[in-house]
Amino acid sequence: MRFSAFLICWLAITMNISATPQPDSAQLNDLSLVKRQAIYGPTFQPPGIAPSAMQQTYDIRLQGNDSNCDFIALRNGIQNIGGAGDAAYATARTMISQSPRDYYEGFYTLKGPNGSDQRFSIDNLGAAAAAFIGVYQALGYNALLLMAEPDQRDYSFAQSIVDQLLKNPHASFAHAWITPREYRRNARNIVVPETNETVTMLYPYHEVAVFVDPNTPQQVIILDGLVGYPFALTLDTFADWLRGFNSVIVVSAEAGSIVDHQRYQFATRTAPYVANRLGGPYLNAARKAFGRDYLQWGEVLGQPFRWHDQQLTKVVLPGTYVHYERVEAGPITLALLGTRMGYDLEAAGILPTGTIRPWEKTVLVNGIREWVIASFGSEQHFLAVFGNVLTQEIWLSQATMQQYVLRNIPNQRVDQNGIDGYIIVLTERAMIAWNAQQGTFLIPLGQIYDHELQRMLRP
Repeated sequence: MRFSAFLICWLAITMNISATPQPDSAQLNDLSLVKRQAIYGPTFQPPGIAPSAMQQTYDIRLQGNDSNCDFIALRNGIQNIGGAGDAAYATARTMISQSPRDYYEGFYTLKGPNGSDQRFSIDNLGAAAAAFIGVYQALGYNALLLMAEPDQRDYSFAQSIVDQLLKNPHASFAHAWITPREYRRNARNIVVPETNETVTMLYPYHEVAVFVDPNTPQQVIILDGLVGYPFALTLDTFADWLRGFNSVIVVSAEAGSIVDHQRYQFATRTAPYVANRLGGPYLNAARKAFGRDYLQWGEVLGQPFRWHDQQLTKVVLPGTYVHYERVEAGPITLALLGTRMGYDLEAAGILPTGTIRPWEKTVLVNGIREWVIASFGSEQHFLAVFGNVLTQEIWLSQATMQQYVLRNIPNQRVDQNGIDGYIIVLTERAMIAWNAQQGTFLIPLGQIYDHELQRMLRP
């Protein structure tokens, strides 16, 4: 990946060209590179796969003296499932979060500090796969994040990846994070300013595109810009190479409408090894919004998916309390779920028309204001995240809350016996509720609208 700096060198390839398909010598990487040696060792010379033994031929973009294995893997994967790989490469480079706090790699190639100086964001550290899943969604593909416990060889995980790819072998691939050699788990340690977390990164590792051939399901086909031709791994070796991260993204070409895409993303939530994670710009946004509590208020529920909003296509990452949204390479914003709930309640006749007045300045008061300050540090911080206050305090009965707000989704607090109702306040992105027995809490609007979409998607 571009945020791993590798010591790199080519060895001359001495394999028998008649027995092993090789690219033309003019296509081979610069002989001064040391990255291949850092990743694979000084004697790694994988036998290529004869064209007669493959169901398709592969177009592989080579990797030079840089740390762009992430974008090279993306390009080579998309190019070989019928997409425009080079265009996707260029677009993806604009979408990975970078900010002034990014820094340059500490390990440089033999070409000096300008040989491998691509910046990366510390928000991607330890969440590399989660950083890229939203990119694949934005590029127009179905994408699933699969994860297993790192630092262990998990054959079942490798088999699960193959099983996913075999469902659509000519239109899907896996973007895999691999560790062919021994690695140091805590090679890099960085403190994240917003949360004071210490984030670690292992070294060395690499990224490749992985394909399967239905005729040889007991192996995978690796496309690597450092090698330049496809080669095969047994599932045992594949599992061993995955062990450092045990994280992949399974990418497939979308066939059908935006609704078909959304149904796929929801249906696969319960597939083996599917993981829901904050990553990349979404992780960055959550940390900036919620600070140390980002895993509580910014928790995510599922995989990202595309959503058409008039002429725009958003990538939405649903959470319990918020939905993260991104249009193309733009900033991450939080959906106006409070505004949406307010207008829903007006449409249902629960609130009088005109109750939601975003143009008026309304303030938080009483116990709700005290809870906001205690939970978020200040009223200003809360409002900066969840938006302006839309309503005065409003009384809703428990039955109304259950039926019209939660839409009969079970909720441990709201479903308690002996509750008459709640005083609620809506902001642009939140609903705050209070009663004398339970105190103040946030209604999980993200979960509510996530379930609402699932209901709408049912055939």
